[in-house]
Amino acid sequence: MVTPRPSLPMTVTELLAAPKNSLSYFLLRLRKELRVLEDLKQGILSFSPFDGSTDLRRWKAEIQGPRNTPYENGVFILDYYMCSKYPCDAPKIRFVMQIFHPNISSKGEICVDILQDNWSPASSMGTILLSIISLLSDPNTDNFIVPEAAYLYKKNYQEYDRIAREWTKRLVVARSDAVEKLNIDNELQSLIIALEEEGITHGKCTQSEILVNGLRTLIGKAPDEVGQGCLRLYSMDTFLYPQLNQFLREGNFRKINTHGPFVQLLFFYFNHPSSIKVHSIEVYRGMNLSSMMIHAYEKAAKCQISFRWTDFSSTSKNREFAEFFDTNTLFIIQLKKIYFSETRAIDISICSQFPEEEEVLLKAGVEFTVESVRYDDKKKKHYVYLNVYV
Repeated sequence: MVTPRPSLPMTVTELLAAPKNSLSYFLLRLRKELRVLEDLKQGILSFSPFDGSTDLRRWKAEIQGPRNTPYENGVFILDYYMCSKYPCDAPKIRFVMQIFHPNISSKGEICVDILQDNWSPASSMGTILLSIISLLSDPNTDNFIVPEAAYLYKKNYQEYDRIAREWTKRLVVARSDAVEKLNIDNELQSLIIALEEEGITHGKCTQSEILVNGLRTLIGKAPDEVGQGCLRLYSMDTFLYPQLNQFLREGNFRKINTHGPFVQLLFFYFNHPSSIKVHSIEVYRGMNLSSMMIHAYEKAAKCQISFRWTDFSSTSKNREFAEFFDTNTLFIIQLKKIYFSETRAIDISICSQFPEEEEVLLKAGVEFTVESVRYDDKKKKHYVYLNVYV
């Protein structure tokens, strides 16, 4: 029996988990390139389906402006489209926002050899994106599409540099608007009031006072300091950690004013430039599971369907530490990077109340598949092997 080949649209998770013989040549090529792209860090910041779409022909790339150029403080978004004849035909790529450059038109069209006369089906996504980054450093003024930029680059570089930097500055300001929309101090004030009330309601006034005092010290601080401070409070042994995750698991909307601000602050920090992103490593988590839950994971291993943890999940890079506690189950987790536009796993050990735990925090809603479940009769422990997609 021939396995039917899935057609677009499909999700990135489905693509990476699909059996090889079920994929078309295009999807096989795409999967191979995405895996190679994971390790590219030379200015390629993210690569993901455009606007969260399941159309795997259209992607959004983010590239960092090269240092010592007018573009060095900019993060530039590219619309990356692969037609039905890809890779025989070159992808169509354009800058989403305007940039002052001899080889990039006002519509974002890019004049670069690798996408035109020198196109080869062997050219990879990584090679193409790095070529575009290189073009920002070294424009081709002999094959320009913006005459003014080409002339200034050759005859009056100082003026070219001034204009290009001014355009880039506008881009950076536009991107910072999203950060400003989150009024951090207002969120902190709301959280202080909520936690004071929770302390009184649950008879945890001492813990509440510790948390509230910690939050007050964060008012007026820079976003990275606020994020690190919130993670430190989250890692403390107080009612905040279990109640917050209970709220996320149960979806109790009556508690949204209590826990919503803290969830928003943590989500904000996951994607902040100062957070320490983690992927492509193995982490561990010990838990006590009921026989019913263990059976559910065994069943999940057979069906290869993806699931989600709706709460924040604490893991450790230190297996010995994770196995130290007397739990009946150890999760052995492979962090697989498939999301290039957001961060879903961060190392919080530098701001944790317990740095020796080497904690990696997984974002609420993280997706996973179960590879296998094994039982060690000698240790009386179940080992659950997971792929978690970050």
